[in-house]
Amino acid sequence: MMPLPRVQPAIRSAPRRAGLLSIRWAGLRIALCLIWATAMCRAAEGVSENSTLTGNEALTNGSFEAGESGPSGWRIHEGGSWTTGATHGGARYVRGHSKGDCLICESDSVTLKSGADYRLEGWVRCSFGEASLGLEFLDQQGRVISHQAAPPVRASEGWRYTATEVNTPAATGARAWFRVRGQADLDDVGLAPVATSFMGNKGLEPDGRGRIPYWSEEKDDTLLPGRRAGQFRPDQEVKHEGNSSALVNSSGDWFAISSVNYPLAAWTERYELSAWAQCAESATARILACWTDDLQKVLRVDSGEPIKGKQWQRLTLSLIAPTNAASVRLVAATRGGPVHFDDCSLFRLAPRQPRIRIFVNQVGYEQTGPKSAVVASNFFPPDRSTATFKLLTPTGRVVSKQEIPCSGRIDGGSDDDWGWYFWRTDFSSWREPGRYYARAEIGKARGDSAPFRVGRDVLLQETAQSAVDFFFIQRCGFEVPGWHKPCHLDDAKLPDGQHVDVTGGWHSAGDYNKLMYEHGDGGVVFALLKAFDATPEIFGRYDRNGDGLPDALDEAMWGAQFVARMQIPESGALRNHVQQGPGRRWTKWSAPDAHTDNVVGTEDDPVIQPGEGNSPLVIGAWARLSALLNQRKRTNDYLDAALRLWSYSTSGRTNGGSPHLLLSALELHAVTGQPGYLDEARRIAEGLLSQQAMAGRLRGAFGTFGELTAGALASFALAAPDDPLDPRITRTLGDYLAFCARQSDNPFGFSKQPEGETDHFFPADVGNSFQVLGRAWAAALIYRLTGERRALVFAVDHLDWVLGKNPLDLCLFEGKGARNPPRYHHRYNQIPGHERGAVPGTIPNGFVREMGLADRPGFDLSRGGNRSPSFRTSEPWLVHNLFYLLAAGELHRAEQKPSLPLKE
Repeated sequence: MMPLPRVQPAIRSAPRRAGLLSIRWAGLRIALCLIWATAMCRAAEGVSENSTLTGNEALTNGSFEAGESGPSGWRIHEGGSWTTGATHGGARYVRGHSKGDCLICESDSVTLKSGADYRLEGWVRCSFGEASLGLEFLDQQGRVISHQAAPPVRASEGWRYTATEVNTPAATGARAWFRVRGQADLDDVGLAPVATSFMGNKGLEPDGRGRIPYWSEEKDDTLLPGRRAGQFRPDQEVKHEGNSSALVNSSGDWFAISSVNYPLAAWTERYELSAWAQCAESATARILACWTDDLQKVLRVDSGEPIKGKQWQRLTLSLIAPTNAASVRLVAATRGGPVHFDDCSLFRLAPRQPRIRIFVNQVGYEQTGPKSAVVASNFFPPDRSTATFKLLTPTGRVVSKQEIPCSGRIDGGSDDDWGWYFWRTDFSSWREPGRYYARAEIGKARGDSAPFRVGRDVLLQETAQSAVDFFFIQRCGFEVPGWHKPCHLDDAKLPDGQHVDVTGGWHSAGDYNKLMYEHGDGGVVFALLKAFDATPEIFGRYDRNGDGLPDALDEAMWGAQFVARMQIPESGALRNHVQQGPGRRWTKWSAPDAHTDNVVGTEDDPVIQPGEGNSPLVIGAWARLSALLNQRKRTNDYLDAALRLWSYSTSGRTNGGSPHLLLSALELHAVTGQPGYLDEARRIAEGLLSQQAMAGRLRGAFGTFGELTAGALASFALAAPDDPLDPRITRTLGDYLAFCARQSDNPFGFSKQPEGETDHFFPADVGNSFQVLGRAWAAALIYRLTGERRALVFAVDHLDWVLGKNPLDLCLFEGKGARNPPRYHHRYNQIPGHERGAVPGTIPNGFVREMGLADRPGFDLSRGGNRSPSFRTSEPWLVHNLFYLLAAGELHRAEQKPSLPLKE
């Protein structure tokens, strides 16, 4: 079997995903997906992804929403009431009031699997006194044989999470109970197995082409002794459950199929692999666990005992992972004839080794701004529901200490469970500049964070130059010292074969195409100039070539010149994308200066795609650049180019609802002073306001989220502070903020993306760092407009996520923070000395659903085993850095206040 790049543990809370960039990668990447892509594509037909829970293992109505005279599945006793009001979630909860310790309510009994680990969890609000949530365990006759309670919750403000994990080999059933001494409320109770299932196509069902997704022939000849030979196919005539099984037949000494490599979880060391098998008379079956490191090298193989027999039998391996393993695959092997395999599983079991992690923004926190960290533990303390959080100097001196309540789990009780108990802490009150790290302690276990800074303008002080250098190194048609010689000097050929000079611009990603869409080169110019305008004192420090222009302006000019070359003289419109080579030649994996022959008129000339480009942000960028260059006595015609493209783009008003055009209209008004551009911006703003959802679960959103629209509307109100439209914009953005708050109700403050009738945190296909950063940008603008702190916290949380405050502890800004991706999906890895493909300042695509299966953050953390990691997580796209510049610039503006409030 070809090894699969590792996708580090994902972790999850509730649903999400927005559409991909409009023009970009529809069918272009298939050849590069490798095994990782195959693993992430679900079977087209009949793939069963059953939960580890069965109906009678879950508590009925743990949210207390269902029922008529009382909550169904529960019995309320004296002193208890079923009420409405300020719930933890939903509309109802249970309240208990008692002078003494009294039983307030108990659930109907539920069936347990003997010997399995279970988690009981719930939310308690104690006004005074003390409250406890627990279980009583039952034998087969329904008699109580033991009890176990979660740590009690004492009087405190708001809802508090409590939990306990149990294993009772003798019990076959259980009832949950709630006891109160004083007054307390209970909501959102859950009881579920601790183990989570994580395997694609467990039932080995075929797709429409007869393949078995997530499974393939095992190619490692060394796993078992003897000669490996045979074949396999789906068999719909024989199955244990579902629609099919896999018929595996050995014609040599042995033959096997194997799953894809599944990443190991950071929160547990214990795993169970299993499969059902039915053997022909002469055959034997066994399963193996093949553990690999992040170079895809086999570390250890654990083999189960072989079985025989025509009856279906379950094969199981319960194992402790090797300490340096990164992934595991299940191997189903046969000797001596045909074997049917079906209903395989991989379970991540309850851990026995306590672990604590702390996730922080690894770059740093604004001195007077919001500051938060997230603690994660793989256990819940038996005697309390708080953790100790400390802030320390590099020498270990404790400068701040606080007890923090548990924030609960994310998607607990489901196969999307993120694996940890989370504890969010706010340390915004700490404003002393310096370098620090955080420590969390729960009982005898402790964990330390990556180091970080607290200071004035810390993010841009640390990242501004790298953010610009990224684009410099991505330059096309230019010699970048230490990286590559001039490349693609044969750009480019029109569809009719005529050559036009469109050298320049930037390589749009880990390939060398140049895209003329909303967030292509023109959008980058806009972002560079906006960031420079926000912090000229920071970006103005850097002048690489000593020409008197800061590097940010040099880079903006580089992109502006390229887009000007792409403008059609006759109409003012833009030409379409430049594809670096005809047909599929653009996929060639090489250093940029070896990608084409750099000679005009030869077979490998890059080609301009038919149709028109669409870069509305370059209008505003050209206008602003023209003014900046005029101030420096540098002649240019960028304003003329901007006006010609504006005229073309707004003729017929086909793009009248574009937030991009609204942003450019504001720039044209600022540069020219002509009121007509402000009138046009107002007209567009009115159209955008009408797009807001007014009811339902998307109330407040524009489309399925709408960060670009929200940011454009806030920009209008900031640019025209006395406009009659401003009060309506402010009210509308208040509703948008309420939507954002609903979507980000989790310890990380990270937003879910509506998708159909559900929400997901992560896309299944390609990461969306640009959307995460776009939401930070929009929220920072809204904070500047409204002063609502929740907008600033939302913005900082999303930027923090990219810079390390995520469950993989991964800073996605290359060259900053303590832990970056090990390598990138970039053809620059063919440049000697740059084998990681790591361009300083790179922000890659980012997190996807783990292996495309579970809504937890997945990322390809492999260090080898193939030419590059998956593009789905690890490819740099210009758009991510574009929105980083916008977000960082607006956060700088937002946080430049004498003293921000510490509380809502």
